[in-house]
Amino acid sequence: MNFESANPEKVDEQRRKVLHGVAAIAGVAALSRIPALLHTDRDAPDMQRHDAELQENSSNDVTQQTLLEQLKTRETITLNEYTLEAMYQQWYETYAPNGKRHRDLFDALKRIRSWIPLLQQSFIRTNPLFTQKPAGKNDVDPESLYLLCLPESHFQNVISPAGAVGPYQFMRETARSEPANLLVCDTIDDRCDPELSALGCARLLASNYRKMEDMKLAVSAYNGGYPWQYLVKTKKEGGEPSYTGFLSYLEQRINTALQQKPSHTVKNGETLFGIATQYSVTEKDILERNSSISPQTKTLQIGQSVLIPLSETALQRWKLKILAGFIENITYPVKFQAIVQVLKDYSLLPQNPDDIRNTYETRNISAKYVTPHQIYTTVRFETETTLANKFSVPVAEIKQVIRDQKIKFSPGKKRILESGQTIRIPRPKVCYKSLEDIAREQSVSLERLKHLNPRICKERIPLQQDTLLTLRFPKKASS
Repeated sequence: MNFESANPEKVDEQRRKVLHGVAAIAGVAALSRIPALLHTDRDAPDMQRHDAELQENSSNDVTQQTLLEQLKTRETITLNEYTLEAMYQQWYETYAPNGKRHRDLFDALKRIRSWIPLLQQSFIRTNPLFTQKPAGKNDVDPESLYLLCLPESHFQNVISPAGAVGPYQFMRETARSEPANLLVCDTIDDRCDPELSALGCARLLASNYRKMEDMKLAVSAYNGGYPWQYLVKTKKEGGEPSYTGFLSYLEQRINTALQQKPSHTVKNGETLFGIATQYSVTEKDILERNSSISPQTKTLQIGQSVLIPLSETALQRWKLKILAGFIENITYPVKFQAIVQVLKDYSLLPQNPDDIRNTYETRNISAKYVTPHQIYTTVRFETETTLANKFSVPVAEIKQVIRDQKIKFSPGKKRILESGQTIRIPRPKVCYKSLEDIAREQSVSLERLKHLNPRICKERIPLQQDTLLTLRFPKKASS
């Protein structure tokens, strides 16, 4: 579909369906404001009436704004279904055609296309939960959760600033722990494999849902820690967790943080001048706000809380920094649902995608092997006895090896071997193959093997795994 030349009436109808869906996402009947958000005839009487209603509502109810918009005019924020509606619409427009992130989404769909059937299967075989329809009209669609890799990474093997890795963005410890249970080591990282990463994501979401009994909370908990803090608090108080309750909990926490006066906790080696410079204020400004600091000595204690008199602009930045710590947990389910709705409205998901499973076969390969000899290069002052001790081999056996392999002794030095000679010690040695070794052994292109097995981080480093490795190999062309 050519989005640039799309029929406006068709797009408006699609957007109308989206905005009707907002009611489901927000849990409210927000239909009265829908016409004002569509590209329709602004002069029509019903349009004028709705515009007037929208203007009146907007002037009296800032909860129709995103959190960032609220902070521009208010000291506190309101977080409810109307806020989510505004955030949803913002994300929808961001990822829709002509939106600033649509190209990212379009490129992600190219990458994910052939993996879609495998990702869907990974979720379904993990738990029947992911074959169900939404439990309620305001809930997340479990069947679409395999697409969480789109808001997480745009289906790329990227590393986040926090250190999360792979299409579904797992932190190292989360990936290695139950319920994700992924292998992460120096040479193998299951987080980088779309199928295995999807399995980990599905296990984690299913576990979250069993504990929270709310899919939006489960999705939020996949992305941050605040849902768990809310769950502990709610259970302790004898309540039942809900997404509405979670929003109220976050609203209270955010507003409490916003009401605190800007301050700085003194660290080792910091001075009053350095702190003042850091916040673009003067020492005098800080002294006037902190009577506990002596103007003469300006002495500070480690751990001391120093109030910072910020300008309006700096104060706004400080508030935005506070909000940034919460906003990902808030916006995550809404962002995901907006992306899924864009995919549906513009028919972006392929109906019969190429299946990558048709291009490979799996084999269990042992990277471990044992050699009958160990190869060793002699060093200075090496003797038969030192070699025997080094490899736990009888001296008589070492002498026989030296004779058989015609190893030379240093001229004029009794029983000292010349350095730099290669000698095969008759002792088995455990070795490991690299992906490059396996590709050569199996007569397969290394590049193709890397593409099919992205969990192998370093193709030329030995894979130190004692158990069998399941690897994908290109299918041979049928004759």
